[in-house]
Amino acid sequence: MSYLAISIILAIRSIARWLIDAYITVLFVRMIVDWVLVLVPSFRPQGVIATLISLIYQLTEPPLRFLRRYIPPVPLGAVSLDIAFIVLYFILAVLRIII
Repeated sequence: MSYLAISIILAIRSIARWLIDAYITVLFVRMIVDWVLVLVPSFRPQGVIATLISLIYQLTEPPLRFLRRYIPPVPLGAVSLDIAFIVLYFILAVLRIII
């Protein structure tokens, strides 16, 4: 392989890793927002914060919804644990290691 081809492959790999890292960060922020909404039911974001939270949900909800079709929440007494979130994080972590 030529130096140019190797450079292109490494650049694509670097971009893919960056995108996975960014998505994991967005997923982590989604987790924090979900916990805030559960623990502080009176929290009503407005303005820029509401827009950012909406964007976070738009980015994370499609893959979570897909996984929830096949992986239902695990009941733990009066609450349920969303395993789809954990599975998505695990898939992203493994994908990042492979790339």
